[in-house]
Amino acid sequence: MDVSVVSSDAALGHDRTADRVDEDAHDGGATDDSDASVRDGGDATTDASPIAASAELIFEPVSSRDVLDCFPSLRRPPLRERVLSYKRIFAQNIRGTTRAIHPRAYVLSPPGHDARTPLPVVAMFHGGGWEFGSPVLWMYAARYFAARGMLAIVFQYRLGVLHGSTPRQSTADALSAVRWIRRYASQLGADPNRIATVGDSAGGHLALATSAIPSIVGEDDGASALSAVPNLHFALYPVASLPAPEQAEIDPMRGLSASRLVPTFIFHGTVDALSITPYGASVAYCERHRSLGAAGCVVAPFEGQGHNFLPNYYTSTMVYLDAFLFDHGYTSGARADLSAYAFGAAAHCRFDFDRYAALEREYMLVNRATAPVW
Repeated sequence: MDVSVVSSDAALGHDRTADRVDEDAHDGGATDDSDASVRDGGDATTDASPIAASAELIFEPVSSRDVLDCFPSLRRPPLRERVLSYKRIFAQNIRGTTRAIHPRAYVLSPPGHDARTPLPVVAMFHGGGWEFGSPVLWMYAARYFAARGMLAIVFQYRLGVLHGSTPRQSTADALSAVRWIRRYASQLGADPNRIATVGDSAGGHLALATSAIPSIVGEDDGASALSAVPNLHFALYPVASLPAPEQAEIDPMRGLSASRLVPTFIFHGTVDALSITPYGASVAYCERHRSLGAAGCVVAPFEGQGHNFLPNYYTSTMVYLDAFLFDHGYTSGARADLSAYAFGAAAHCRFDFDRYAALEREYMLVNRATAPVW
């Protein structure tokens, strides 16, 4: 795949005063109740015994912008931003209390986007071993791809340190995220037939799992009739294989099926030292993928790099992602000169690892204090 880039006039950034989410309360019949606190029976019991989670897909505006307000305005024209709860889950939190969890979707779209014009979607999932992490890391990419003419959505999902959840439940939320895009495509202005799932590490597992795992037992979201299979995958140093027998249900490699293959691109460091994300597992995943059909699966080796290189090589990674999406017709206009324009420009436009780390720490502290309600 050609990953050369040329200059583009695609705008980066946003004006944080534009299109406040409470102005979008009419979308999808959503109400003005944008409080992310417990609703509809949350805190109904303090029974500490395990319970089966029940869930439903929802389309509710959230007034708090949290991570969106972490980022300064960059270049105009402004992007349209919305924060929505995409799922209501009744489950037990880490304190043994049964409450309603409302994970969020951070939706960014091009300026002036009319929902009657469906756009290709890039759905992003952060890493963190299904235990921790935040949407902050992918917000930089989301702003860029929204400026490139896509609907960019960064999803929260259940995490072990916040909710006492398991990788199964994180996977169930990823499946729900894709179904949610399809269910509310008209309200979002999304093309339900052009959805790319993207993620790093455990988020890479979630991105791949959406095509490999049809459903999770005990995690029904009421929308199983909608397909959770996206149309493209892009994964960074993913958990591509979970060989333990008890993890078979959420193993992307074992779940590969000729009827659910989608074009896949994996960017992986050749010296990834984590036992759960070896470079060889991504290679084996693509070999099995190609043996099942002609959808296409490519592993791009990042020579000499280990795990979690995205914060330090943001520009290099976005070059691959931008080219992959462009080659499949998901972005508009000429490819962007990412190194010179997107992340390597003036200091306030550049990805800053220290700033990211500080924002993520703040995000985790705030959300730990209010778990399980986001």
